[in-house]
Amino acid sequence: MRQGERMRSSLMLGLLLAGCGATNDESPRASDQEPPPFAKSYLPASPTARTIATPNLSAPSREAVSEPATAEQHYQDGFRAFELNAYDVSVASYTAAIAVRADYKEAFAGRGHAHLARGAYKAAVEDYAQSVRIDATYEPGWYGRALAQWVGGNLAGSESDYRKLLELSPGNDWYHQRLSVVLYEAKKPDDVLKLYAAARGRYPDALWSHTGYLQALLDQEQLQQLVNECDALIAASKHAPTARYYKGIAYLRGGDAKTARDILRTVVKDFPDDPAAWELLAEACEKLGDRSGMDEALKKARDIRRGRGY
Repeated sequence: MRQGERMRSSLMLGLLLAGCGATNDESPRASDQEPPPFAKSYLPASPTARTIATPNLSAPSREAVSEPATAEQHYQDGFRAFELNAYDVSVASYTAAIAVRADYKEAFAGRGHAHLARGAYKAAVEDYAQSVRIDATYEPGWYGRALAQWVGGNLAGSESDYRKLLELSPGNDWYHQRLSVVLYEAKKPDDVLKLYAAARGRYPDALWSHTGYLQALLDQEQLQQLVNECDALIAASKHAPTARYYKGIAYLRGGDAKTARDILRTVVKDFPDDPAAWELLAEACEKLGDRSGMDEALKKARDIRRGRGY
């Protein structure tokens, strides 16, 4: 396995289980933050279920039932095995479901999930592809294939699939985030700016669209433009806490630690439970030789992290 594949594999299963969705909280999200805690798996326990059902581990075994298993029963066996990390068993169960019903898109995607979790990227891509051949609007299939192609190093294929997902769900924050990761790896930072500039125009009141754009400016070190954008948001009383957050970072990176410290003191009032905000304040204090301010901010950050178990 190539180095890039190993690095992606360390993140793949968490992203697979994270699923997708939009967030509207005011707290800014850095590009390396863990994905939001959505459903345990992107696939439902039943193809018609809206939420994830807890597997009934005390259900009778297949041997205890006389009649042949239905495609749905095989599907649930596959889902249960996946939840228990028994990926080979999961593959076999989903295969049995497909043998009963050849157009079972959920079973193809489920088997793709199991293949992906066991590192069989080519097989995963093909199963996801089959699920969207059956239903071209089936988002779990497109999402799984985008992720599988990213893990396997096919950035162009992954980008194409995420763009298809955004055609299906143009306001989805998570798809924008994942596409931006692919674009950065493909060395297309200008495309990330275009992606979020378009999102801001289409969803001007959504926090995630502005946060993505500000983060893209920060990643490209366009610090003056970042400050200008933050000032415009603050003047419009639109997502001002997040704008101050990024403005503080811009001044800190630009070498104006005093202005950064003043802004970041307000930021930690906006986000008192954000350890990263306190660490930024500590960095500004350190640059100014303010040892007591630095120590206090670092203690706050450590206390928050310790309280969260890390």
